[in-house]
Amino acid sequence: MKKQLFAFSLILLALTSCNKDKSGPFSSSSGESVVDIESDRMNTQRIREAILNDPSFSERAKEIKIITVNNVVTIRGIVSSEVEKRKIGKLIKAIPTVRSLDNQLTVLNPEDEGAPGIQESKTD
Repeated sequence: MKKQLFAFSLILLALTSCNKDKSGPFSSSSGESVVDIESDRMNTQRIREAILNDPSFSERAKEIKIITVNNVVTIRGIVSSEVEKRKIGKLIKAIPTVRSLDNQLTVLNPEDEGAPGIQESKTD
């Protein structure tokens, strides 16, 4: 009887540990795989470095929040102009591994809208 109970317990344990979602030792609690998480981290790092290394961006732009989940980038914060907002969006959309962009940047000086220099081919 003890052997049967032990065997039943092992089977029950094995069945309850089998999830139909992606969770497991190589995934996060949200179901993202380690590869997805690494890709998200690399995209965020690539974006941050590009903004920090471009002297044309304002100090405000260099402090924006960049969130990447499943190669979808969300940016939040304050930038100095509409041109700067569009330029950051264009920079992010040029990264091949970025699937989409949710541009939630706020423009401090909206009167700069339509300034020459930056043309965006995709809409935000």
